Amino acid sequence: AAPPSALASLLNGDGPPAPHHCPAREGEPPSPDHGLPPDHDPAPEPCWDGLHTCKAHELLRAALHNPTTPAEAVTPFADHPSRLLRWPLAARRDLPPEAYETLARDPVPGIRAELAENPAIGDDVMRALADDACHDVRRALAGNPRIPLDVLTRLAGRTRTGTAPLPRTDSASPTEIAALAASADPAVRMLAARRRDLPAGLLDALAADPDAKVAGAGPARPGAPGSRRGWPRCRR
Repeated sequence: AAPPSALASLLNGDGPPAPHHCPAREGEPPSPDHGLPPDHDPAPEPCWDGLHTCKAHELLRAALHNPTTPAEAVTPFADHPSRLLRWPLAARRDLPPEAYETLARDPVPGIRAELAENPAIGDDVMRALADDACHDVRRALAGNPRIPLDVLTRLAGRTRTGTAPLPRTDSASPTEIAALAASADPAVRMLAARRRDLPAGLLDALAADPDAKVAGAGPARPGAPGSRRGWPRCRR
């Protein structure tokens, strides 16, 4: 494994890699798994010459993905022209706040979505991402275990977050869960209803919620009407 100092030198340009043959043809960089269609990426990649440029790019990406690469060497890449070199920074948890702020303004939705999941980003960045125009970014943010509860409730009514309990509501205190369950917004009450360990009184109250989606969001209770768990097994 390369020592951190060598990785930092590579990113700083002090140790440029020697040219090697690369199968990529000119203008056709290797296609990463973006998870998004190409038209979501507004910035084109720099020209690939099929030799040194391609190999150097691959080495830089590997260094940026390497968790032992010093953060101070990685940080300048937050606004690099290449999205392939900016992308690895979104998941790193050791960058200064200004790097995350820069990435939160990235033109590529996939980078912002990966950043939104990162528990190392600060509250200010999370609040900015909560207003992101891209639904996938907001959905990723809702799954961040450190999202402030007031930001999560803002997202509840305009972001599809699935049916499983969210990490932040799973770690919420009894007082916080009670506040969610008492919300006037059914989308917020639904967040509380997904918890699997609600006290019986709160579980019963949410199961009787006038909003059918809230009432049906919680776990089935043995013996409750419509609960398959309370039914005897069919006999042949």
